[in-house]
Amino acid sequence: MPTKLFENPPIYCIDIPLPNNPLRNLNCYVLKSEGETLIVDTGFRLPECEQALLAGLKELEVDFSKASLFITHFHADHCGLVETMLKYGCKVYMGELDYELLCVSINAKRLISDFKQEGYPPGELQKQLEVNPAHVYAPFCVFPVEEVEEGYTLKIGSCALTTIATPGHTPGHLCLYLAEHEVMFTGDHVLFGISPNISVFPRFDNPLKEYLASLDKISRYPVKLALTSHRAIGTSITERIEEIKEHHQERLDFAHDLIRQFPNLTAYELASRFKWKMRGKGWDDFPIQQKWFAVGETLAHLNWLLYDGQIEKWLDGNSYRYRLTE
Repeated sequence: MPTKLFENPPIYCIDIPLPNNPLRNLNCYVLKSEGETLIVDTGFRLPECEQALLAGLKELEVDFSKASLFITHFHADHCGLVETMLKYGCKVYMGELDYELLCVSINAKRLISDFKQEGYPPGELQKQLEVNPAHVYAPFCVFPVEEVEEGYTLKIGSCALTTIATPGHTPGHLCLYLAEHEVMFTGDHVLFGISPNISVFPRFDNPLKEYLASLDKISRYPVKLALTSHRAIGTSITERIEEIKEHHQERLDFAHDLIRQFPNLTAYELASRFKWKMRGKGWDDFPIQQKWFAVGETLAHLNWLLYDGQIEKWLDGNSYRYRLTE
């Protein structure tokens, strides 16, 4: 049953379950104004997600011919059901850069190839194609969208929402801001209770630097209600931003110290020595898809240190290794 979060304009949340996933759920938001509807994100391409989404939209009496879907970024838990929405007649909006990356990621082999040089075992990489939800539950194929960029105004009835480019979690991540009511749909840019995964992507050399800059950018907007894509929503967004920044500084310090203690390791080997919140599980017991995200986040921190001149890497045979700069 959808939960009403805001009175005027009415904004609802449909809880979309994400089975067997540590994220647990996706918050799909629905804004209604003068007979028009905005839907923000969808859930995985899974029957459980589709059932919850369609049931919630039916209860809210959404007219699909007057509905728009806004996708905050290209991850499968946010756009997996886009083909279902198109089938029902929804118009789809998505950031230009992340749409391009989505088209690339449908051929997941292109995205995993770079991890081979970071020490990732080839056998585990191949298994990613079989079990990683980012690939398995993503859209089948390229789909038609209205591509948007920073500063685009999306009009839903009498509401005007503005897109804000927040690269970091993905290169083309977009938040959506309802300035009149100081409401922000944050996607995965700011989350409460958990930290957004920051990983590496093609042509996105220093994602953590981009992400931290995007946090500072968002902190300048007055926000009374932050509608996050996972877990709880919040009101104290500036406080949460400071907590996330402190978290990443701690991770950077830890990575630097780890390289000092264990020089000449690959990113995969360093990731195995990081501290991860996995309920006491050791690296060998990690679900294979979680190793993918862990290595990606490790690389994001290594790249920050690399571009800051604190560490260096070199190619040793087929793998890159890391050490402190002399």
